This record gives sequence, structure tokens and C-alpha cells, in this order.
Amino acid sequence: MIAQTDTIIALSTPAGRSGVGVIRMSGHDSLTILRKLVAADSFDPDPNILTLRTLVDPKTTEQFWIDALVCYFKAPRSFTGEDVVELHCHGSPVLAPLR
Repeated sequence: MIAQTDTIIALSTPAGRSGVGVIRMSGHDSLTILRKLVAADSFDPDPNILTLRTLVDPKTTEQFWIDALVCYFKAPRSFTGEDVVELHCHGSPVLAPLR
């Protein structure tokens, strides 16, 4: 069971082929997870502004061969009222990092 304090991560666009795939994180740890995905502990994105970043494997810091537009929505001004992060990346099932 998911507690209200858990950070959830889900594909926000339908599975399959698309120009853009959106992955959404919602919860207290969203910004921390984003910082690990862009290998920048000091990354402090302006809310509601898309920023182009290179994604990395958080365990190895090896760069994925794709970039993503990332957007941070600071609580309480988000879809869920919590901190929310969106990753806008390639929509192809072959290229999207979480498909």
C-alpha cells in the first residue's frame, strides 16, 4: 500500500510511440530524485520553467544518450499540491528511459 508520504513516479503519456514521453514524479523526494538523475546535487531549478538536462544513471552517473526537458512544480502550486517533477523526453519505447 502506498502511504501519502511516498513519492510516486509514473509514465504520464500513453504507452506506445509518440513524439514526447512525459514521466511525472510527485511527492516529497521528487526534487532529490531529479538531482540524482541530472548528477547535480546543487541543481536548484526555477519552478515552472523547462530546463534541458542530460540524464544519468544515478547508480553509476553514466550518461544516458538522451537529454530531457525537466520541469519542477513547487508545492503547493502543482497538479497534486505536492512537489512535482516532470521529465519530457523522447517518446519512442526504444529511447524513453523508463519504458
